[in-house]
Amino acid sequence: MTGQADGNKDAQQLCAEAQEFLRAGNAARAIAAFQAALNLDGSIAGAWLGLGRALERQNRGREAVGAFERAVRSEPNNWRALHDYGRALLKTDQTDRAVKALTKAVTINPGSEAVWCDLGTAQLITGALEDAEYSLRYSIFLNGKFAIAFNNLGNCMREQGRTVEAVRAYNRALAADPDLSSAAAARASTQSDMGNVKDALAGLDAFLREHPSDVDCHQTKSLILMRDSQLADGFKEYEWRLSPTRTSVPLRPFTHTRWQPGLGSGKTVLIWLEQGVGDEILSLGLLPDFLSDPGLANAKKILIECDERLARLIERSFPSVTAVPRDNPPNALAMRADLSCAIWKGGLLYRTDFGAFPHHNGYLRPDPKRVSDLRERYRALADGKPVVGLSWSSGGVRGRAKTPPLDAWKPLLMRQDLQFVSVQYAAAGSDIDFLSAMAANPLYVDKDIDQAMDLDQTAAQLSALSATVTVSNTIAHIAGAVGAPVATVVPKGYGGFWYWFRDRKDSPWYPSMRLCRQSSPADWPSAMDNAASWIDSSPWLTNPLPSSEA
Repeated sequence: MTGQADGNKDAQQLCAEAQEFLRAGNAARAIAAFQAALNLDGSIAGAWLGLGRALERQNRGREAVGAFERAVRSEPNNWRALHDYGRALLKTDQTDRAVKALTKAVTINPGSEAVWCDLGTAQLITGALEDAEYSLRYSIFLNGKFAIAFNNLGNCMREQGRTVEAVRAYNRALAADPDLSSAAAARASTQSDMGNVKDALAGLDAFLREHPSDVDCHQTKSLILMRDSQLADGFKEYEWRLSPTRTSVPLRPFTHTRWQPGLGSGKTVLIWLEQGVGDEILSLGLLPDFLSDPGLANAKKILIECDERLARLIERSFPSVTAVPRDNPPNALAMRADLSCAIWKGGLLYRTDFGAFPHHNGYLRPDPKRVSDLRERYRALADGKPVVGLSWSSGGVRGRAKTPPLDAWKPLLMRQDLQFVSVQYAAAGSDIDFLSAMAANPLYVDKDIDQAMDLDQTAAQLSALSATVTVSNTIAHIAGAVGAPVATVVPKGYGGFWYWFRDRKDSPWYPSMRLCRQSSPADWPSAMDNAASWIDSSPWLTNPLPSSEA
């Protein structure tokens, strides 16, 4: 039976009232009313469902998942509850659980194009590309004007290297919804991957004429321009990433006055690093330019907000700064700064042409004692052979496109004249076994080093080796930033990040790096051949590791 609230409203009445609040856009009052109803009768699936939707309106994703889970528990065959549950799991990066919930939802109701679309999106994220394509095409079969399904089908095609089909799908998405900025941005990125920069920029400019404040398309335009070596225009567009409407890269909640060149004398200035740890390491190459500014040269204190794994490296490398680990909410010391600046502002200030890139021997300084100790260990291991680090996998955005199949490494690993050492972070045991079976000399795994968590020791390890061969990942950035010889195998097209530019064999960011590119998309043997050629032409090949006394 339904209980009574203060002798006035029962649970069903409170639910109906909550639904009205939700329809009116008053999420806070809807949440209060749903909770009051559930206090009287916790078995009402509709109340849990409504509560989850209201929590989503307030961006309380984890709590929404819990509410939808209770709805499913109350009515296990309620496909709407399963759909909302799966969608909420997807939004909170619980993708495997999302696939299970959404698969059950389409089993119960195979006629919902929205459920099929969300299932396909979840499958795409997990890498089940054939399943994703089926689900998204079935969604489109049910609704031939479903713009989001066309957009996500384009993403699926792009992941499979089917770029022409991807562009066609994005065009269908924009025909169904001309305001869909994600499709306009993805179409342009795909055209850029294909080398068709002119059409990519023309399409973005056409979209931006109708939507001049669309942050995603401005951001995409900036990356295309910079990848195409148009640095001044690209970094100018890149400032759009700081727009408060940007959703794909969370902004830091700093309200300080923005630092400008010449400011900072006698003040505390915060420079905050951006995006993933690899990008943070890359951007630290701009820090010497900041520190040479007259205002910052006379600052009271300079704070660098960073991934906490970089703090020791930063303070050793730049003794005049204080590293502040990134917290949420931010560290109190960071919040008390007088001025703040996002570090990639330095691109617009200091890197508008290639002549502005300084030659350096490394701007990050590993612990010299650790370097010496590790070098002695690897000298003893290698028996006079050069010792080469190997990192074979990349995660994160476009990780699959940046990661060769394991057997692509066989020509390098079979070389008798090299001793390979794993420098792969979070290496799977099965990967180690597979690679070791192909290696002429046993692949060495240094169990004293955690490349995922201890970046200071990883920097020392890379500095202690003769060289490193790696995919485009954090290891590549660390090796380049410490000035260690490194070959980075880079995909052609999708997966080639803007900061590797196009077709260059050198990296302006990292003078010690050689870029070993595919000749065509998915052609990993050509990239490996380029890495082998770099090894054969390198002076360190005939110069084994020096002793620590050298």
